[in-house]
Amino acid sequence: MKVVSLNEIPKDEMLAEKWDELVLQMEQPEVFYTYEWALAVSNGFSGSAKPLLLQIYENSSLIGIAALSISPTASDKVHFLCDKTGDYCDFVSKPTERLRVVEEVFRELRQLGKSRFVMSNIPNISVTRECIDSSSRKFNFYVAADGIDVYPQVILGDAGTRKALRQSLNRKKSVRNLYNALSRLGVVEFLHSKNGITDRKYLSDFFEAHIARFFATGRISPYVRSERRQFLLSLCELLSAKGWLTGSKLSVNKRTVAWHIGFEFANKCFWYMPTFDVEYERLDPECTY
Repeated sequence: MKVVSLNEIPKDEMLAEKWDELVLQMEQPEVFYTYEWALAVSNGFSGSAKPLLLQIYENSSLIGIAALSISPTASDKVHFLCDKTGDYCDFVSKPTERLRVVEEVFRELRQLGKSRFVMSNIPNISVTRECIDSSSRKFNFYVAADGIDVYPQVILGDAGTRKALRQSLNRKKSVRNLYNALSRLGVVEFLHSKNGITDRKYLSDFFEAHIARFFATGRISPYVRSERRQFLLSLCELLSAKGWLTGSKLSVNKRTVAWHIGFEFANKCFWYMPTFDVEYERLDPECTY
């Protein structure tokens, strides 16, 4: 096997295609593992991130990817590049190739003078968790691994099941009460789009509302940082081009009062980043997102 090491996420369409093909062959494909997500992190955090991209080849076939970053405070320590933005992180490969890929990554890191690897957000269902203990000992690595359970999922099923779920939701008292409260203020509209989310005004309004909502509860929104805003702008552009981005907004009398940025990838819809106009929180005292 051969390992190709780069200190960047290159703009390379062929690499992107092969990378994402591998993601779809993982035990549970997630948009957070894709080439586009890594490139968005690299673009957004260009002033602070130090990417270390390891590509593992067998003959001429790409069999594994490790998108890492070198710690800004300790040159011998690495972590996953996307651990501050992605809900899940992992090595990208077929499950049957994971052990070989992990070992090649550790071997290459040793040759590069790295001795510590902080692994955050590895799903507990990932076969990686079975590989890291033996591999780290083999190459004399200190590893701190933090697992995470897969977030709850709703299986929508066929058309009949979807209809039943929709009817059940419509019968929920909390939903009816919220809708009725909004209706008293004017015409309520809901828009779900795969295109308009890349509009700068949509994202600018989203950032403003997110920052204001956090400030109202004594917290600091991650979007006060220009790097985090640039990351999301880049991510929306890249995922929109692939058809993986979804955006929703709730309006009352043409005024947008709630936003959601999410994804559709590998036949799944993912709830990622919601916010709302803090002036409307009084209409739903149970609303905490």
